[in-house]
Amino acid sequence: MVLTGTVLTLPKHGLVLQQAVHARVRVLEPIDPAGFAGDVHALRDHVRDVIIREKARMEAER
Repeated sequence: MVLTGTVLTLPKHGLVLQQAVHARVRVLEPIDPAGFAGDVHALRDHVRDVIIREKARMEAER
């Protein structure tokens, strides 16, 4: 799952949520961990790369 547009929802050191924030969420295809033969670091890196690529696509669509 990738979530964008939430950076202004709760400003740094803020205590009040902003009322009008345009956030977007995209649910991606599942990633089967079996293909990583127990290598949690490789799985972590792969998932991170998938999220980064999709986040860039979503931000380019704005």
